[in-house]
Amino acid sequence: MVLEQLFELADMNEEMAAIYQKCWEEDVLFGTILPWKDTGKQYIPTEGSDELMTDVRGTSCFIIKFGVPGEQIAHALWQDNKQLLFASSANPSGKGNRGLVTGIGSQI
Repeated sequence: MVLEQLFELADMNEEMAAIYQKCWEEDVLFGTILPWKDTGKQYIPTEGSDELMTDVRGTSCFIIKFGVPGEQIAHALWQDNKQLLFASSANPSGKGNRGLVTGIGSQI
């Protein structure tokens, strides 16, 4: 995800935008739960992905600086087709991992 994409998709205030900007400039992995902009929701695939990409509040975790290979793929998808790249968190759906590797679950 590049910052321009993030700012087009996620609804955030100036303070949050500044935090993302600083993390981007300092190459820091960072993500927060944010609501989608109404205009950003149009990019969520319509075949049921919204159920996987958002929670009941209509929010997602928007992450930056998650590794060069993934970032390059996300950038190319967005630049070429305005297509999103998303991934599951490393825990079975609905069950927190409590920060422990043992909590990740065998199916992940």
